[in-house]
Amino acid sequence: MVSAPPEQQPATRPGDADPFADLDVFAALPRVAGLALSPDGSRLVVGVATLRPDGTGRGTALWQVDPRGQAEPRRLTRSSEGESAAAFACDGSLLFTSTRPVPPGALLSRAAEDAPERPGGAKPDPEPPLPALWQLPLTGEARPVAARPGGITAVHPAADVPVFAVVSPTLTDAGDAADDQRRRTARATGKVSAILHTGYPVRYWDADLGPAGDRLLLATLPGEDTTATLRDLTPDAGVHALREATVSVIPDGSGVVCDWRVAEAHGASRQSVVVFDGASGQRRTLLDGAAADPAAVVDHHDPAVSPTGALVAAIRETRSDADNPGDLGLELVPLAGDGPPVRLAAGWDRWPHSVPVWAHDAAALFVTADSDGAGPIFRVSLDPTAPPVRLTGDDASYSDVVVARDGSAIYALRSTWDAPPHRSVWTPRTRTSPRSCWAVRRRPPRCPAGWSFWTRCRPPTVPVELAAGVARRRGRQPPGTAGAVGARRAAGQLERLELALDAVAAGRAGIRRAAARSRPFHRVRARLRPPRLGPLG
Repeated sequence: MVSAPPEQQPATRPGDADPFADLDVFAALPRVAGLALSPDGSRLVVGVATLRPDGTGRGTALWQVDPRGQAEPRRLTRSSEGESAAAFACDGSLLFTSTRPVPPGALLSRAAEDAPERPGGAKPDPEPPLPALWQLPLTGEARPVAARPGGITAVHPAADVPVFAVVSPTLTDAGDAADDQRRRTARATGKVSAILHTGYPVRYWDADLGPAGDRLLLATLPGEDTTATLRDLTPDAGVHALREATVSVIPDGSGVVCDWRVAEAHGASRQSVVVFDGASGQRRTLLDGAAADPAAVVDHHDPAVSPTGALVAAIRETRSDADNPGDLGLELVPLAGDGPPVRLAAGWDRWPHSVPVWAHDAAALFVTADSDGAGPIFRVSLDPTAPPVRLTGDDASYSDVVVARDGSAIYALRSTWDAPPHRSVWTPRTRTSPRSCWAVRRRPPRCPAGWSFWTRCRPPTVPVELAAGVARRRGRQPPGTAGAVGARRAAGQLERLELALDAVAAGRAGIRRAAARSRPFHRVRARLRPPRLGPLG
């Protein structure tokens, strides 16, 4: 973790006391979120949130980390407003969003201070600061490159060309940015806060939906003395179509792939995957699981375009009902739409819960999934018959997975029940042994005191699928018989279990202590195979 600079240190420093003994110290611990890797693989950037001086909120700053663990971390941004949504452009510059003040005349004016007065002398209320898009070059200061009346909430650069896409909340009836600004000014001047809802839902968690909805805009990275011109690809998005959408820009900048919500009867909606042409803005549906029976509808979301630009991977989700719990899996489809979608690892008994991340050679996908209380990283082959391979063998949860372009390493944020998120790196010993994982050390060499939760890794020592020797060392059942319970479960995760039931006829039915020898189970849970349980039952 990162310590705040002296001017932003909280009254109680996290390192002065045990965070598990003092709730105030625990709340003051910095929090790490987001992970971005530069195109050349030499820089990692993370967002670190620390308490503000008054202790009433948190401010996020961007820090640069050496992927090799040799150089000390370096803070990149220091504005009081904070920064977020960091991503690297193809030229190595860093794009991010921030509500820091924009120099006058540098970008589109988003305040209504210059608007004419209404009859009666009414002036619009000052608008809260909205995030703009900033660019931090390899050398020099950050400068604003784009802004919208509703702000910019996310940026997604293309991998190979200076093209990027942004997400911006825009009033549903507005045309361009100028029209959006006029409508916002009129609402502010007239003290209008009402929302006309024309669809469902009207709220999401604790926030109203509307009157603005997300729009997807595409632009080319500007030069040093110019700003970006944003082109609206989704003027008909409304409020719900792009809500919480995952965006993936085609590496050559020719288009954008994203989620698209489609309204259904009775206030329901389904998620599909669409591709927008960068030149014409034409929308083409790539994956859509529409069905006449509502229970048969399949949602597709979280798309990711391959490094070659030929394939798109997405999450496939079936809906639950009274008889079916639903299921999540991976699906692959050609970007050109000239082939049917293919399900990957159809028999996998894990639910992927992250956006698929492509390997550098587009030969596999990396996803995270819940597994026996942990959130490991799995490698999923493009061969539909190949089972996924677990890469991390510990009990931690991983997120924000990024892959080096040369395939030399995988980086992720790692968190456990006793430690907040911290950086981890996984590197295979050989390209033919992806099942090896890296054991994590708590404090690496050259690690400053403020970074006690950051980790660096050493060569693999424990295989992912725990071997019999490891299971015996941990006092657990060897995998010879335990593995028969489920071929896709790590055998070492199963504790030895011996249950015995008294005879029902004796009137003493119930579970008692383990008997000297194994006896049959009275009832076997689904998915367990009684003929192969062996010593377990």
